[in-house]
Amino acid sequence: MRAPALLILAAALGACTSGRDELPGPRLSAVSPSAGEDDAPVGLTLSGDSFLPRVRTDFNDPAESGLDDAFRVDLVPSDSTLPTAALPRVQRVSSQELQATVPAGLARGFYGVRVTDPLGREAFLPEVFRVVRSAEHVAGFRFEPLDPQRVGVPFLVELTAIDAEGGLVDGFTGSVTLADRTESLSPTVVGPFALGRARAHVTVSALTAANRLEAADDQGHSGRSEEFAVEPGLAVQMAITSAPQQLSAGDCSQPVDLELRDALGRLAPAVETLAVRLAAAPPDRFTFFAGAACSEPATKIAFAPGAAQATFSFRGEKAGLVTLRALPESVPGASQAQSISALAPAAIEFVTPSLMLTLGECSSPVELRALDAFGNPSAPSQAVQTALESQPAGALRFFADAACANEIVSVDLDPEANLASFHVRAAGAGTSSIKAAPSTSLTPAVMVLTASP
Repeated sequence: MRAPALLILAAALGACTSGRDELPGPRLSAVSPSAGEDDAPVGLTLSGDSFLPRVRTDFNDPAESGLDDAFRVDLVPSDSTLPTAALPRVQRVSSQELQATVPAGLARGFYGVRVTDPLGREAFLPEVFRVVRSAEHVAGFRFEPLDPQRVGVPFLVELTAIDAEGGLVDGFTGSVTLADRTESLSPTVVGPFALGRARAHVTVSALTAANRLEAADDQGHSGRSEEFAVEPGLAVQMAITSAPQQLSAGDCSQPVDLELRDALGRLAPAVETLAVRLAAAPPDRFTFFAGAACSEPATKIAFAPGAAQATFSFRGEKAGLVTLRALPESVPGASQAQSISALAPAAIEFVTPSLMLTLGECSSPVELRALDAFGNPSAPSQAVQTALESQPAGALRFFADAACANEIVSVDLDPEANLASFHVRAAGAGTSSIKAAPSTSLTPAVMVLTASP
């Protein structure tokens, strides 16, 4: 039965191809696994297409007919000084799969895989398999040198698994635990390693002149870095650290203290000179000064290289809330509200602007209030009687009511409202003025008005 079956298979193949060169050659697409340790055999699976046996047909001697599925698999080193290794126990599983064994003891490095079919046709994939040092040879871990670092700023840590001679153990794929002297390191696990190496960004949150990292795996293998300093972090924000102030108009403030801080809120000295613009809202009658004591007017101050703190002072003449803003060139600024209060009353003023009157008509209300020396409204502690005088005499008459029925010669400035109000009627056409003269030491006020027929 064997000969007829072979003849049928030959006929089937012959229906599709007329000769050896017309049969599809092998195509190699993948190799698994991609790495194996140097001290143990590794089973290798090769995936592809057209892994076809050779058909031998002898019509004169059926005993010589048969299938030849003897494939050859070679590891071809990338290092040309190393020999090519023919793999033992190659087996064709199907037209898409071959299996072979990588023996122990091959030199470490990258290898290409070459497949040769029974007709001598080849398929090749370069550098698809690597022979690595077994993880059992790990004796410790080596850190790449570390420069001085900054608090709160991530930095790169590079680790290598090494054997007792300091050589790379590229078969190590585990993880290690990291620790440092400050106990502020994050994260504390690095891995998995790839081909014996690992990289990770870590952060230290505490200052120290001599930090050191230590790595350890679960087998007790360890390694230490060289010492390195952890310096203050880079300035990323500014803060006003002195308390908000309440002061009187015209007084010099207490020093306003500024700080540069890093991402963790700690002092962060300036790397280079950092200019800070000073601004106030509202800006009216407000002056900044460099340093304390209001001695040197300035619109800017500066942090010198290495400085994390700076001071300025201010003086405001307008009463009310004023928001100070410190605006650095390269980091977010800071602001703080300050309260400026009026001084004791020093004068009175007419709130009402100059009037245009018609003869015989009673005016709208004319209002007075008290001011401090800087022009801020400032209520007196008690009522202030204020005499009303017409200049020239007799040109104007003053009244307490809107109908101009109740004539008066003075008004009282209400301390609670800081306001006095009265009405006026002109006796004749022309320009005249009102003088409001307080009974106290407050400076009088004068208002001009014009009466028309």
